[in-house]
Amino acid sequence: MRPCYHSFPHRQTLDAEPDERNSQGLTAFHIALMAGHVDIMKHFFEEYPTKDSDHRKIYAPPSNQPLLSMAIVSGEPEAVQLIIENKLVSKAEIREAWQTLPKIPPTSMQGNRPGKSKNFPKPEQIRNVLMHFGGIDPDEESVEPESTPSLTPAELEESSTNSSIAPKT
Repeated sequence: MRPCYHSFPHRQTLDAEPDERNSQGLTAFHIALMAGHVDIMKHFFEEYPTKDSDHRKIYAPPSNQPLLSMAIVSGEPEAVQLIIENKLVSKAEIREAWQTLPKIPPTSMQGNRPGKSKNFPKPEQIRNVLMHFGGIDPDEESVEPESTPSLTPAELEESSTNSSIAPKT
């Protein structure tokens, strides 16, 4: 039996299998996610738990766009939080999104819902969700793993002359 999503406030009827994809490779869940339709997302999570391997196809992102990107562009902090809480996003993906978030203009985070006001974008709330779930300290300049600092040529030469290891002859 095909589910019918006509009981939701937006009054659209979708007569499709939950894992059915459109020509862009999107399921009804992805469309709800990008539009910030949190009620529909919650319905999917209740009816098709992410823990169940039979439901992986519903949530698997299209090859060209990660779920977290879709959620951020929706402009709905709760959409971002829901996909993180339902373990559809790794901590590494959260930290990567944190790095790119300042590059996403706030006007891109308005979602696709008609009637959104110009004040709807909530980039600060989305940043807070990413900080909370990603364990990100906003005072850090970078959340990338620490690496060995690069040495200048002079420092490199100095370190090689002070080395305690003698070259082989």
